[in-house]
Amino acid sequence: MPLPGLPSTPPPSTSPRFARRPICAGPHLLGAGTRAAYTLVRKHVGFLDRDRRMDGELAELATALRLGALREALSADAAARPGC
Repeated sequence: MPLPGLPSTPPPSTSPRFARRPICAGPHLLGAGTRAAYTLVRKHVGFLDRDRRMDGELAELATALRLGALREALSADAAARPGC
């Protein structure tokens, strides 16, 4: 049921034709800090093009985050953009 004042939208299609459609996304469309985070995640977690176990990749990412990899990525990004 849509919220009052908002248009109703049909549910997303479950057709395989749409499921394999490329998503218009990527680091080139992200802001600087978000791009650094995206790049860090992609360094540890591969693209999900099929169902598969991800526990190893996610554990690796969690370890990197605990060790401060996100802080380092954001600092390096900020240093690369002086005056921002």
